[in-house]
Amino acid sequence: MENDYSQPRKKPRHSEPTNITAYRVDGEQTVNITVIYAGKNFAFYGADSDLGHAVLGGPLSNEAADDPGSGAILGGWVPYNGVVPDLDVTNQFFLMLDRTNGKANIQMTMTGDGFPNAESFILGSGGAVLGLATHIRTGTALTQLPGGRAIRMCMTQLSDVDWSETDALGSSATANAVHDYMSYSTTDVAEGSIGRSALNDAHLKRVASGNFLRQVQDHIPLRTYRNHEWLFE
Repeated sequence: MENDYSQPRKKPRHSEPTNITAYRVDGEQTVNITVIYAGKNFAFYGADSDLGHAVLGGPLSNEAADDPGSGAILGGWVPYNGVVPDLDVTNQFFLMLDRTNGKANIQMTMTGDGFPNAESFILGSGGAVLGLATHIRTGTALTQLPGGRAIRMCMTQLSDVDWSETDALGSSATANAVHDYMSYSTTDVAEGSIGRSALNDAHLKRVASGNFLRQVQDHIPLRTYRNHEWLFE
């Protein structure tokens, strides 16, 4: 169903608080970024009308007003107004660059409702991509979205990531921990010394639906198949 998300009342809200130390060509530099976004799915009949939006989505998708039904989250945001809850994700990212030795350490944690499909990756100066996370939705919208939940979605810790003086990504890294949290189970996506391309493949080519327990927890035990696309493929 097509919807006009260009309307201001339907645009998702976002925030990117950032703390970056000074650039040093021959030393260390740290980057702390928290990407927070939330929005509503208006793929419902009547949602494009004023009345439908007021009932399903509330006055505005990004209205900064108190919501007694769920309370506020980080930054004073409101998880939802109206019948349709927000899909919200928080991606906390830490990068430590050691340009003298051409290495980087990376930590990434993603939390949110758990229901949205979500991904996190780094795009180097030369256009190379380093995948950090691919999360497949868990549960159903009815059980996962209300209440402004902040469950674990993904967690990645990488060390000895090849990083050039020109901020181009190299070919190898060490995966200390790369996890996707799916319902009550944890998927180990990668571990140990690994090439950048192999790490990307581990994110992109794994079976999305998980084991039978995961499928039961998703309420619809379907056969495994891909029903999603990733931006950094």
